Amino acid sequence: MTATRTPAEVGRANRRAGRELERAAQVALEGAGWFVLRTGPGQAGVVDLVALLGGTTWGRPTAWFVQCKKNGYLPPTERADLRELASNHGGRPVVATWEKPAKGPRHVTFRNLEDET
Repeated sequence: MTATRTPAEVGRANRRAGRELERAAQVALEGAGWFVLRTGPGQAGVVDLVALLGGTTWGRPTAWFVQCKKNGYLPPTERADLRELASNHGGRPVVATWEKPAKGPRHVTFRNLEDET
């Protein structure tokens, strides 16, 4: 006998998994010296996290606009919106996702969208 999950249960599980990734990304960035702001659910639409780096960076963007995706895939329209937001505010568009090595626990990785065409 298999239990079938209702759409509401699936939605709750997906939201919980997304929040786990957002929290892990926030902790990783803060551990690297960034100041991280989280957007509320459904408030920003384009970004989940805004990471700010203080000090002199000599031409490097000091703001990251981070969209968290469990599977790492960002649809083309969301990708374009994220790039536009980052370019309008002098930041860098970044996607955070899980990476699971062959051995060991999963960890958050960050992919720079500026490097992709």
